[in-house]
Amino acid sequence: MAAALRHIRGNTYYLPGTTNVGVVVNGNQCVIIDTGRDRRYGKQIASILKKEGLKAGGVINTHGHADHYGGNGAFAGVRIYASAIEKTMMENPILEPMFLFSAAPVKELQNPVLMAEASRVDAVITPGKCTIDGIDLEVVALPGHCLGQIGIVTADGVCFCGDAYISARIVDSYGMPFTVDVTLALETLNRLKQSKYACYVPSHSVISSAPAAEIQRNITAMENTLDLILDLLRKKTYSREEIVAYYMAVRKRKQNTLQYALDYSTVSACLTHLHARKKVTHYIKEGKMFWQRED
Repeated sequence: MAAALRHIRGNTYYLPGTTNVGVVVNGNQCVIIDTGRDRRYGKQIASILKKEGLKAGGVINTHGHADHYGGNGAFAGVRIYASAIEKTMMENPILEPMFLFSAAPVKELQNPVLMAEASRVDAVITPGKCTIDGIDLEVVALPGHCLGQIGIVTADGVCFCGDAYISARIVDSYGMPFTVDVTLALETLNRLKQSKYACYVPSHSVISSAPAAEIQRNITAMENTLDLILDLLRKKTYSREEIVAYYMAVRKRKQNTLQYALDYSTVSACLTHLHARKKVTHYIKEGKMFWQRED
């Protein structure tokens, strides 16, 4: 993490790091957007704010993944804000690995990547304009990466967009980002691509005043994955497990429980998207779910 706040424009600042953190200032008060992966990360943020003479009046979490709310515990007494769905995830961290495993998760999924320290959420925020600690903001819905993800737009026209899109460098090496709803993710990405904010701050990329090309790389990665599945199913019918195995092989994934669970969820989201568009259909045989093309 950077050792000092970096100015974007007006009263909007950020702290670049493994998770970029937003800071919106009003006098000596500020609102923080995301707090990183753990309490130590949060304490680093708090220390920098203290050096800057700032006091946090609120923390907004864009979504309930561990690397976005894990530092909340460093801000005792500060009001925490999140969307309704993500509030549930943040207050019950076991739900993330359970969501991926479809049941009580195996031990390998109960890890710091998926589970941060539980965080209370004091207030639910919904899309629209709001004022927190005297600071005017706009909440925008950015679902897809997770269902309740939100973005925060400051009065200076800066959009903190969470994991709605990630860096082109990561996309080029990893492929399609983790996604729970492909339909919503594509809608979000296209909406962001067409938006006209002064500046965009994704959580895992560099800030930009013109992110359209990088957003398109994220869209293309999703479209390529959808095409990959359709091309595979052109040959014959496959079970979901076989499709996941093929996807992991093509992407040269590490063979471990966490990566499998992430890819299983993403591939499932792709199948749901294709099914809704009548590109594929499924049936159950011998205790397995098989998928085939509609054409």
